[in-house]
Amino acid sequence: LSGGVDADLCINDTMSRTLTKHPPIPHGCNVVLATASSTLERAKVALRYDNRIEVWSLGDPIDLNTNVPNRQTGSSWANSYLPLKKDAEKLLTLNSKDNMPIVTYDMTRDASALAYVTTDSCVRIFSMEFEADNERNVILPKISKIPFRKQNGYFSNGREESEEHLSLSRFNIVKFLPSQNHDSSVKLLLSTIGGTLQCYTISLEKHNETLDTKMIWSLSPAENLYIQSGISHLEVHPGGIACAVADFDGNVRLIDLRKTGDEQ
Repeated sequence: LSGGVDADLCINDTMSRTLTKHPPIPHGCNVVLATASSTLERAKVALRYDNRIEVWSLGDPIDLNTNVPNRQTGSSWANSYLPLKKDAEKLLTLNSKDNMPIVTYDMTRDASALAYVTTDSCVRIFSMEFEADNERNVILPKISKIPFRKQNGYFSNGREESEEHLSLSRFNIVKFLPSQNHDSSVKLLLSTIGGTLQCYTISLEKHNETLDTKMIWSLSPAENLYIQSGISHLEVHPGGIACAVADFDGNVRLIDLRKTGDEQ
């Protein structure tokens, strides 16, 4: 077996002297879970492939009595898969525009929105709704594209980027911030290879048939984050109060999102 930088999986059978190549394996996070909002709703999962994202509803397992003594050793399901009373169900498939490879993606905890970035630095954002049709016993997905306009000309200090830095401001990582309250908007973090970190607020409610996206702050790599080699990783605190960025030189910066705009 061999895996190269192109992520192709090659299997060389020495007996038959054949070489089999399998499709590229995407790097980074390929699975994002959304928790169920109620006991009647099943959790959802988004799976990333090379140029598409699939959203599935997870299977519904059988109910087990957890109070039975020695249930693990005496259970007939020990060391086996937990049986399902309802199988997993694919809800939708989202193909990237022009089949461009997907670099990173994320989904909100309640599966109300999904965003991804392609290799040509295009950002796509979608709102999602899943309504149950009890008569046909199916889930009907409804997806709407949210317009996104790149805004990379201003940082938190109001100064404009130089032309040299604009050439490096290509989006590479996208992360949703956990919502602090159940309102109709979410916040989205976008980082660039050049080192910019931006935060957008996204309205999931339609106003005159238009979904809104607005940048609320932007941090520059040199003046705010003190990095020189661009952002390679971005992680968000589960409570949405902070995030961490790492550059290509191995430096890590912690950002208090409650004080964004001040000195970090």
